[in-house]
Amino acid sequence: MSSQTASYMGVVVGSVTSTFSALISLTSPTWIVYQLSHPRVYDHIGLFTRCSRSACVPFPSTRFCSSLTTPVSHIPLHPRGKPPTPPFCTKWRSAGFLVNISVGLNLVSLVVAALLLLGNAHEPHSYHMPRKHGTRIMAVLMMIAGAVELGAVAMVSELKEYEEMFQVPGYEHGQAWWVGLGGGVLSLIMGLGVGLVRLMDLPERTGEGIDGEV
Repeated sequence: MSSQTASYMGVVVGSVTSTFSALISLTSPTWIVYQLSHPRVYDHIGLFTRCSRSACVPFPSTRFCSSLTTPVSHIPLHPRGKPPTPPFCTKWRSAGFLVNISVGLNLVSLVVAALLLLGNAHEPHSYHMPRKHGTRIMAVLMMIAGAVELGAVAMVSELKEYEEMFQVPGYEHGQAWWVGLGGGVLSLIMGLGVGLVRLMDLPERTGEGIDGEV
């Protein structure tokens, strides 16, 4: 196995890990959690779901957002006469949207990584030009995916810190928040790693000349 093939295998493994991290953080209702053992009470909040002992419900729901809306004279109403969406609901939904984007970018980068690995293994010389552009695309995709996911993590952290509903002692960052943080950092690192692989991938001109003469 060549060093380049080994490098691309490492990139694929890292891309798979960051993709699964984004998927877990997207679907798990544990971005912010509140839990008591005696009596057993818990409130697990995800980007799209909120779970308690009784049931899991969509979050933030229209009813929940309506309960946060306080009519203020200087805030204009919606053109249809509806009150404006509370900042909490807007930011929380935006965080979910960002993680969705991160998942999509990670999946695309994973496909690109697999194609690069297969091309490098089967056609190491003739595959140079597609690989040259593919590594650039993948590096950009992974770095954007990491930055977007970290943006969602920061947004939820800000809401947890300042939103009134989370000021009850006991609310803390849950597993999905930490997974999102780790996945975002990993995507950034892998994007930089792909850039390094690209530098290592530059063939020597003498080698290319010999191959061409043969």
